[in-house]
Amino acid sequence: MTKTITSALIGFVVGILAAWAWVALSDRTNTDAPAQDTAPDITLPENGSEAAPADETADNGEGDTLNGDALPEQPTTTALAVSDQAAGTEVVITQATLERDGWIVVHEEGDGVIGNALGALRRDAGTHETLSIPLLRTTQPAQRYWVVLYTDNGDRQFSLADDVPVRTTNNELISSSFTALPLE
Repeated sequence: MTKTITSALIGFVVGILAAWAWVALSDRTNTDAPAQDTAPDITLPENGSEAAPADETADNGEGDTLNGDALPEQPTTTALAVSDQAAGTEVVITQATLERDGWIVVHEEGDGVIGNALGALRRDAGTHETLSIPLLRTTQPAQRYWVVLYTDNGDRQFSLADDVPVRTTNNELISSSFTALPLE
């Protein structure tokens, strides 16, 4: 009897360890997954501007790296447009023009800074119109939200730690804000 109980306990422990190792080491990819719900290190544009002009060239400055390499040259014709819209579980982007493959990310605003990412949508380089981005949680009426463009580091998964916000030559974010309107 003791031998059976001991064997069962050992089998249970080995099973738990095997399941833990499987989850920890498995590669789970999803190209259009909702954004991570953690706050990035981004502040609001100082001049209160919305999207950066489409003809500005981005410059990340000296020392910026991506996986140990210099960041790729940033877009020269990048633009973003979003309008005020009803609060809900998705955000509609009027237009996004990306010169390189990247992410369109919706952030909430909190305490005067761009806060948690609520949703992300990956798009290849080009102009895209009327895009719908699903959110982790609903937008709230009378609250301000920000849409920010990010480069894709090549893994086709959005990560606030690995994907870099696109900036202009003046180091301003390519971004646009909108206010969630009350439901009618």
